[in-house]
Amino acid sequence: MRSILDEGKDIVAELGRTGNPELLKHLFKLRTQDWEYHIMSNEFGTVGAFSDLSKMSSINGFNLISTSVEIVLEQVDPNFFITALSLLLECICISKTTEMPYSLSEKLDELKGKIIETENEEAQRYLDSILHWYRV
Repeated sequence: MRSILDEGKDIVAELGRTGNPELLKHLFKLRTQDWEYHIMSNEFGTVGAFSDLSKMSSINGFNLISTSVEIVLEQVDPNFFITALSLLLECICISKTTEMPYSLSEKLDELKGKIIETENEEAQRYLDSILHWYRV
């Protein structure tokens, strides 16, 4: 069984070099094309769909938070929504700062509303993690 991380390895490498937000959008589409979930398990263990982004610089992680927020808010499918939230949290963790980007603070109420609307416990856990990270 192929790993989700095999898809878009070249994009991840280029993201690490450039931090190009369009590449993040492309990576999300590529990885969710055949697998809509935020994790994948096989005989070797469980991996997050975007865990390989962790090698990216904290500056790129911080700069890609706004793109991640856009990706989350664009989702209508519940599974893609959770996967997009996992991408957002990954970028937040990579940023290694508790300074909330303006783009996220500006959209935080919309994000909260969408999560509440889904009535999904996993989405709520992601929101709780994001709020805890930023001490909100």
